[in-house]
Amino acid sequence: MSDLLARKFYAVRKRIIGYVIRGLPVAFLFKRLYIIERISNLKLWFVAIILDRSNVRRPFTFNPKVVKNYVASEIISSHVGKLVMDVYNHWDEADYLFGRGLYWESLELRKNLMAEIYAMQGNHEPQTYPRLMSSSFTVAIGHLGCLLLHREAQQRGFLVNSKRTALLGKKIGNQEAIQLMKSEFDFTGVQSVDTTYFLPITNLVENLQIFRGVNDFYDRYELWEKIFQSTNGVRSTHLQETEEKVNYEIKCERKLSELGIKNPEKLAVFHIRNNGVYQETRNVSPKPFVAAAQYLQQKGYTVFQIGANEHNRISEFMNGIIDLNEKKYENVEVDLDFYLLYKAALFVGTTSGPSMFPQFFNIPSLITNLTSISRNALSGQKTLYIPKKIKRLTGDELSFGETLASRLSFGGEYTRNQFRIEELEIIDNSEKQILDGVDELLTRVINATSITETSLDSEVSSLQNMSKVVSFGKFANSCIGAL
Repeated sequence: MSDLLARKFYAVRKRIIGYVIRGLPVAFLFKRLYIIERISNLKLWFVAIILDRSNVRRPFTFNPKVVKNYVASEIISSHVGKLVMDVYNHWDEADYLFGRGLYWESLELRKNLMAEIYAMQGNHEPQTYPRLMSSSFTVAIGHLGCLLLHREAQQRGFLVNSKRTALLGKKIGNQEAIQLMKSEFDFTGVQSVDTTYFLPITNLVENLQIFRGVNDFYDRYELWEKIFQSTNGVRSTHLQETEEKVNYEIKCERKLSELGIKNPEKLAVFHIRNNGVYQETRNVSPKPFVAAAQYLQQKGYTVFQIGANEHNRISEFMNGIIDLNEKKYENVEVDLDFYLLYKAALFVGTTSGPSMFPQFFNIPSLITNLTSISRNALSGQKTLYIPKKIKRLTGDELSFGETLASRLSFGGEYTRNQFRIEELEIIDNSEKQILDGVDELLTRVINATSITETSLDSEVSSLQNMSKVVSFGKFANSCIGAL
C-alpha cells in the first residue's frame, strides 16, 4: 500500500474511531446523526476495539446534552461548533504523522491547530492561557510529576506564571502528593465531565499533550526537555515546608524506623513497569533487576520497590528487598511511595511516569529499558539511560545512531507486533546491562553535582544533533553498544 493510500485509509479509519469514541457527541449535535445515539456505549466500545485494537482510547464521556450546555453557556461558540469536526480531523492527521514517527511535522500541525482553536474562541492575546488543568495530570503518580514540571515552566518564563486549578477525576494518582502540592496548585473534583480529549475548550482546560506557552505552544516532550536543559540542576519549584509536608515526613520517617531502616540516607528505589501485557514494549520482567538490587545491598543501600502490580515484583526472585506492594504492607498508615520518590539516594526505573520525580529532585537515576529514545531521554543532571536494543529479524542489531534516526524512536509507544511488521524486534535490557548501568551510575554520578562528561558522551551528542532528536539525555556508556 502506497503512503498516500495508507494516509487516506488511516484518516478514514481514524474519523470513524473519532465518531465512535469522542466525536459521536459532536456528531449528534452538529451532524444530526441522532439515530446513532441509540447504540449503547458498550457496543460502541466493541466497535472501536474491532476497528483498531492497538489505538483504542477509553470511551469519551461527553454526551450531546453536555455539549449543548457548553454552547448554551457560551463556553464554546456556535462558530466553533461548525468547525469542530474539521479540527478533530486535522488532529487525527497529526496523530497519523506522530504514529509514523514524523514528530516535528506532527508538532507543527498541532501547534497550528491550537492557534486556530484559540482564534475560534476569540483569544488572540499571547498572555491568554487555560486556568484549569485536565484530570489527566492527576490520574497517576507519574502524571503528578508533570504538574511540578508545569510549575517549573511557569517559574522559568516558558508558561504564563499563575496558580492553576487541577481537576481531580474518580482516580487519583497519589493522595499524599496531592496534599503536598496544594501550595503550588488548587485542586477541585470534577467527577461527571471529562474534558481530556475535547479540543474546542483547550483554551480553558490544559491537556497533558500540548501546552499554551507565553508566545507559542509546546508539546510536552519539547517543554520538558526545555525545562531540564535550562535548570542546570537548580529548581525554582519545591515542595514547600507546609504543615502537611512536615507531618507527612514525620510519619514516613517513623515508618522507616519501624521497618528497621538504620541508614535512611541510603535508600535505593526501584520502579518497574509491567502490567502483564506482552505486546506493550515499555513492559519488562523484574528478574533482570535482581543482580543490580543485590549489588546495591552489598554497597549498604536499603532497596525498596514501589508500584502496585503483581507482574513486576523483584521480591519473587530475591530476599531482603522491601516491596511496598506486598500484603504485609497493605495496612501501613502512610503511603511511602511519594516520599521515596523525592527522598531516595538513588533511583532505578523504566520508561514510566514515576521516573519523572527523581529526575526533577536531582536524585541520581538510572532509567533502563528506554523506548522511543529520541524523545524520552530527558537531560536530567544526574540521570543515565539504557535504551532497549532494536534487532533485525535477520539477526543483526541496529547501531545506536540507526536507532536514534529511526522513526520508531520518535513516534508512539509501538507494540511488539508493529516492530515485527517492520521486520524488527525490540530487546529488553539484560541483567548484565542493568548491573553495569548501576555501577556506572555510582561511579559517574553519586557525590557529583552532575554527570561527569566522557568522550563517548560527545559522540552520542553529535548523533543526537544529526538525528534532530527532541531530548538530549545521557546514556550509560557501558550499555550503548556500537554507535
